[in-house]
Amino acid sequence: MAWTFSLQRRDEARHARLFDRIAGEILGLPGETPEERRAAARGYAPPGILELFEEQLPALTAELKSGEAGLGEGVSLYHMLLEGVVFNAGTTALLEDLADGALPGVREGAERIERDERWHVGFGLRCLIETQPSQERIDDLAARAWDAAAAWGDAVPAAIREFSARTCAHRLHVSGFTETRAA
Repeated sequence: MAWTFSLQRRDEARHARLFDRIAGEILGLPGETPEERRAAARGYAPPGILELFEEQLPALTAELKSGEAGLGEGVSLYHMLLEGVVFNAGTTALLEDLADGALPGVREGAERIERDERWHVGFGLRCLIETQPSQERIDDLAARAWDAAAAWGDAVPAAIREFSARTCAHRLHVSGFTETRAA
């Protein structure tokens, strides 16, 4: 498991480098460093996205570090909600925007990230299967998927947000966590 997490960390660093290049070279965000460009990008991020990444994720990280939260909670937030819903919705919207072929290198990079995220979510789902969370936790995860998708606001089309939330519910269903299929 530790080896898989280290591979995922490497992937996330590669994703961050690509998006930093896009921010600087294509979007022209100000800043000499990735940190400065990320700070500039915050001004464009929907409040719900900032809340997920700058409040919920750090709070859960602290809880994991102190032992107040366990692997199931971490996987639920990061793998299932952030990667499986938020990143999925954002990448899907980006790929739709890039369908015209104007930026083929960006499209190829986004497609590669999408493939990485699929295995990350699959690994997270496997971790959930191993930890056997309570039905209450699974129900909460399914409900939070809709909130996570909504965090994009109007930045991502409603149909894509809904698809990403339904995909989370579908994953939980096919893994045997829920009896009903996602609508």
